[in-house]
Amino acid sequence: MYVEKLPFAFTETDVFNLFSKHGTVLTVKMKKPQSNVKFQYINSNPCSAYVNFADESSAKAALDALNGTVLLPGTNSIRIDFYQRANKFLGAMMGLKKEELIKNSHYRVIFIASIKSDVSRDQLHDVCSKFGEIETMTLKTKIVNGEVISRGIAIVQYATKE
Repeated sequence: MYVEKLPFAFTETDVFNLFSKHGTVLTVKMKKPQSNVKFQYINSNPCSAYVNFADESSAKAALDALNGTVLLPGTNSIRIDFYQRANKFLGAMMGLKKEELIKNSHYRVIFIASIKSDVSRDQLHDVCSKFGEIETMTLKTKIVNGEVISRGIAIVQYATKE
């Protein structure tokens, strides 16, 4: 499952404990903003997490029980979705059509975050190509002082899921 708008104060343990009430959680991987901008987020919801359940029925139970819940006073409600549906958003960012998303297993598309700003598309391609043939790759960039730099996120779609 993909969970967004988690409070900054939450840890992976907090997320694990929250979701474990609805079934067996296998893994939790949390994403927080860089520590140098921490002060801006003390009372907001900038964090997201991937939560993997042992079975789909537990994931559905957690979605039904927790989606839209306010976890701490003064923060927004969390938003939860199954990873495959969240992956449609990533596919849209890559310019994939609905038919391509349906035929493409989510195991072929990966989302990479926390990429250093000085990493080029070619460098990223070299690293990712070690894991298989790349069909498409999108590295989000921005222009700063006339120089193109990474925004820190990329989406890679492999030709096969092996």
